[in-house]
Amino acid sequence: MTSGLNRDRRHDDVQDMPRASLVTLLLGVSFLGWCAYFGPGAVRQRGVNEANALSQAIKPKLAADARFARVSMLVWTHPSLEVMGEVPDEKALQDLERLVQLPAGAHFHLFMHVTASPSETERARTLGATDSN
Repeated sequence: MTSGLNRDRRHDDVQDMPRASLVTLLLGVSFLGWCAYFGPGAVRQRGVNEANALSQAIKPKLAADARFARVSMLVWTHPSLEVMGEVPDEKALQDLERLVQLPAGAHFHLFMHVTASPSETERARTLGATDSN
């Protein structure tokens, strides 16, 4: 009689195997989906896409203003947006900083390496003042 019970128990275990395999498969697919969306590569790619979108939105505004002719932007896979170059004065630098701002909740970094250079006439005045001393 015990052999009949063991045989029935083994039969139930065999019937549960497809269910266990299905659960394991669903857990594996869920894990892969989670990694595809929240994994490091996916997070980095979203940051790069956001940086590209901001860069594309700002480029026409920079091109329209002659003060920003010597300013360029690069998107890195870090992910980051790097703004670099030279503007004619401090006011132009402040205007550029207002124009290029990191959006709230952004998944990338913003680096600004922009200097305000004095105009040629200001340089000549400064050089003339130092030469007389």
